[in-house]
Amino acid sequence: MSRHADIVVVQLPRGAMALMWVDLATGTVATSHAGLQVTVRRGIKDWAGHLVFPQDGSIFLSAVYDHFFLSGYSVQWLGFSDLKMVQRTYRV
Repeated sequence: MSRHADIVVVQLPRGAMALMWVDLATGTVATSHAGLQVTVRRGIKDWAGHLVFPQDGSIFLSAVYDHFFLSGYSVQWLGFSDLKMVQRTYRV
């Protein structure tokens, strides 16, 4: 994990919270929630309706934000340094 990441925080049903971020040093997308990993790996439609994939980096992260926001989830976009407290991460 790099020293800085842009993070999308999604409040899931039943109190669960999922983090998804792009490691700015490597450009890879990761998440703290295994179920979310499976869901987004297939691609997410962006605001314009185009399918984007994890390898699209920050464009993909923006699409994740839009997707969950438009689906009625509470979503936040954060810039964070020294993200070390995530116990498990799943590469998307």
